[in-house]
Amino acid sequence: MKVNEMQLVDDGEPLRFKLNKKGKGEELLLQAENDAEKESWVNELESLLQQQQNFLKALQSPIAYQNKQMGLDSGLSPTQLR
Repeated sequence: MKVNEMQLVDDGEPLRFKLNKKGKGEELLLQAENDAEKESWVNELESLLQQQQNFLKALQSPIAYQNKQMGLDSGLSPTQLR
């Protein structure tokens, strides 16, 4: 399963969570030994998935992504703002 196809899902069970493949019906069911371990795994996976999403946005539209990172969400490039 590719990272950009993953979706993290809480299935309502105390120690379990799933990684789904978007639109494909495939899933991985994961179970932690305790709440702290589940929280750690979920936080790490959420962070990785967010990084992947940010990377994809940066590749698709580098100027818009860069402007957003710099707080210049006006649609103008940095050189046009001078």
